[in-house]
Amino acid sequence: MRRGTTYAAPSIENCEFKLVCSSCEDSGHLSVAVAQFTVAEEPERNLEIIDGFARDAAAGGAKLLVLPEGLIARRGDDDSYAAARAQSLDGLFVDGLRRISAQRHIVLMGTVHVAPEVSALESDISESMKDTDSRVSNMFLVIR
Repeated sequence: MRRGTTYAAPSIENCEFKLVCSSCEDSGHLSVAVAQFTVAEEPERNLEIIDGFARDAAAGGAKLLVLPEGLIARRGDDDSYAAARAQSLDGLFVDGLRRISAQRHIVLMGTVHVAPEVSALESDISESMKDTDSRVSNMFLVIR
């Protein structure tokens, strides 16, 4: 791959991969790859897409892969769909990102929708917790 060259991922619809600096190791700079894709409705599919980009980025010499926001799941402009699929930071999706990072030897950066950490049973929620913000957060992660 050449520096600043954009590569389309032929097996993935609406995807783009760009290796920002392929000869950075020689110059003492960090080699970064950027992946842009339409986040799918299924979290498992998104992990497959991310794994493919991580594989290609690492093979091209990148040490860091920058991903889009809202990685877990999306359905068009339906924000409630993404919010309903939010997970905790120790959930299956973030665990999948950790696995990909470790297997591909590449740092991953992107955002995920994180569910608030409040008990599912309202009777278990103390009075002080009832006023706590229960909105989903869009959290920026760096996974190494």
